[in-house]
Amino acid sequence: MWNPLKNRARRVTVALVTMVAGAGMAMAFAAPAQATTRPAVVTMTASSPMAVAPAAPAGCTAGNLCFWANSGFSSGPGLLAGTNQDWRVFSHSACPGGDWNDCASSLFNDDTVDAEVVFKNINFGGDSRCLPLGASFSNLASVHYITGTASIMNDSISSNRLKASC
Repeated sequence: MWNPLKNRARRVTVALVTMVAGAGMAMAFAAPAQATTRPAVVTMTASSPMAVAPAAPAGCTAGNLCFWANSGFSSGPGLLAGTNQDWRVFSHSACPGGDWNDCASSLFNDDTVDAEVVFKNINFGGDSRCLPLGASFSNLASVHYITGTASIMNDSISSNRLKASC
């Protein structure tokens, strides 16, 4: 017995198989694509939270949370891999306290696997914000933490933790 829904599903399946097979044939004759090891880069600003940027800022290397003492990715970068409960142990002479605690004014998540959560206080306390892979803030002066009191992030980050995703 003829069933119009079953017949339509069969036609869609055949069409998809045909499209995939055709694409495979086209790909067999195309030039090989260049492989990339970097995730897509996401630039976040106060007015436009998700836009694509071409690459990590200079000095920021894969596998790190990168941050700078000034906006526009200058005076740095500080590079941290993994989870870090106290940024006071990482020195930077351009920062008022001589260390990275409460000193970051721009950041970029160039981790290769995980998202990063930054916290206002040491030991993962206070306000926080999750940064997906490739997240970038060139000026934290107008960027707020998402959890807690939603205070401004500029010159107030004191710890970070890896997270599977945001």
